Amino acid sequence: MTHDLRWTLLAWSVCAVAAAFKFARLARQMRGSLSPNPERDSSKAVRARLERIWQKDLP
Repeated sequence: MTHDLRWTLLAWSVCAVAAAFKFARLARQMRGSLSPNPERDSSKAVRARLERIWQKDLP
């Protein structure tokens, strides 16, 4: 039983494209405004903001 390598590559390509779009959406929303914000200096605040963006982006 042999598997066609093209199907495996297609599946990995779809996953890679989906991950790239997810990253682009997260990065775009994380950049948001470029105005200085003292809250962004806190790593906990940044983590909380990323988690909110991630949850909002789920289907």
